Amino acid sequence: MDNPKICVVGACHLDLMSYVPRLPRMGETLHGTRFHVGFGGKGANQAVMAAKLGGNVTMIAKLGQDVFGQDTFKNFAQWGIKTQHIYSTEQAFSGVATIAVDPDGHNAIMIVTGANDLLTEKEIEAARSAIAEAQVLVCQLEIPLEISLAALRIARQVGVKTIFNPAPARPNLPNEVYQLSDIFCPNEIETKLLTNMSVETLEEAEIAARLLVERGAGAVILTLGEQGSLLVTDRETTHIPVESVKALDTTGAGDAFVGSLAYFLALGKPLAEAAKRANRVAAISVQSSGTQTSFPEAKDLPPDICDYPRDSMRRNSLGEADRTPSLSASEMAKYIDHTLLKPEAPYSAFDTLCDEAIRYGFKAVCVNSSRVAYVAKIVQGTGVKVCSVIGFPLGAMDTRAKAFEARRALEDGANELDMVLNIGALKAGDLKTVEEDIRSVRRAAKSPAVLKVIIETCLLTDHEKVLACEIAKKAGADFVKTSTGFSSGGATVKDVTLMRRVVGQNMGVKASGGIKDFATASALIAAGANRIGAGAGVDIIEGAPSRNDPSRS
Repeated sequence: MDNPKICVVGACHLDLMSYVPRLPRMGETLHGTRFHVGFGGKGANQAVMAAKLGGNVTMIAKLGQDVFGQDTFKNFAQWGIKTQHIYSTEQAFSGVATIAVDPDGHNAIMIVTGANDLLTEKEIEAARSAIAEAQVLVCQLEIPLEISLAALRIARQVGVKTIFNPAPARPNLPNEVYQLSDIFCPNEIETKLLTNMSVETLEEAEIAARLLVERGAGAVILTLGEQGSLLVTDRETTHIPVESVKALDTTGAGDAFVGSLAYFLALGKPLAEAAKRANRVAAISVQSSGTQTSFPEAKDLPPDICDYPRDSMRRNSLGEADRTPSLSASEMAKYIDHTLLKPEAPYSAFDTLCDEAIRYGFKAVCVNSSRVAYVAKIVQGTGVKVCSVIGFPLGAMDTRAKAFEARRALEDGANELDMVLNIGALKAGDLKTVEEDIRSVRRAAKSPAVLKVIIETCLLTDHEKVLACEIAKKAGADFVKTSTGFSSGGATVKDVTLMRRVVGQNMGVKASGGIKDFATASALIAAGANRIGAGAGVDIIEGAPSRNDPSRS
């Protein structure tokens, strides 16, 4: 698999930086001590930061057809940032930022956005695939708000995690901005402006951040400069301190934080851990002058900040880093639901299924509900679970029938249930019926019974897949599952990645349908699956590299 994928929609500026004894007062002229020209813009900075850590970054922006724009484009290319969605215009110059920096690293910034203001919703739509392929989308307020909203809406439709950095600050943001932000990341000044509340103390900061959560943000990370950051969700508050450092130049520190946060989240780190690491990267950046030039590269960071083993990674045929987990055969077996759902299968086939599950140590056997009692007796006391499909394979049976089938399967010895979602209702937009269908089975299958919802990905659009996962999570399911294996397609890495992004880390994802070898199963696990449904379980395990290694005898 490729390195963690981040998509940034935002502004590009050329930074004109003057270092001065103190920040000038209104109408005052000061002599500076030195001058520096560098690349900037909040979006560009955040993209470069993520790229310096090893991210696979796509930038969506607009430049003027001038030397500033040409140099900015070259700078992106230098850091390996994908530029196919960086547009150009003759109608405006590239953006510029005039920055004054005092000896303590404090700054005052004036920006002229120029070409950045001419990015269009049509151009954002043209970049839909780049947004959909990312693990994290980052947006800010240096471009027109409606453009950032267009990108955020696409990300929500396709299940991509979003970070919104409300900078430069402006009051009275529409609630939709908060509602489309999985992580809302303001600094103290921006928080004051957005809430009209003081944030002088941690207690005040928490109260203000909670107001932003109440407006719809999934989580708020309020950056507090030398105090670190404050993570606030609807359930908890975590202060994440940072080691005190002597700041030389704080310009771009917030962008270093946001770009690092995006990278570590795309890498799969929990939110608090990602924020902790981003704190440390930002603290390192303020100890050097400049903006992007102050951002550290991964190779210069301690392993406990950036532990992604880039140099030691295997490469695939495209030259990309291979992050497929190196599982042993016995480890892989614990992911597998050994499956037999053929209606014509004789009892002897279920004897074989159970014997193989016991011998190889599979997680479960998965059968039709009419065979649950039979297999439950065979695997009793072996540690192998029994999984029954419900409403299989079409999902079109009456909700009451599904609930009845679920109760009987549990009475007969099932531990887990894989129910087929009401696909027709989902396609028709009748989401209430879809949710109640799942809730009815959940009520019939109370914990500790495990409930998985088969969404049949091959029949759904990406937007419908997102809706199906969100509804399954809301209705109390434990897993979402790709496929029945009886329709027109099975599990794909793309679908598993999407499903994992939507449901987060606290819900399971089961990949099933067409999985016949160890490499395919490994790729799906790397994409986010934590259960594999397959009738070819034995072939998968026998194909494990460790079993084919001549050194093992």
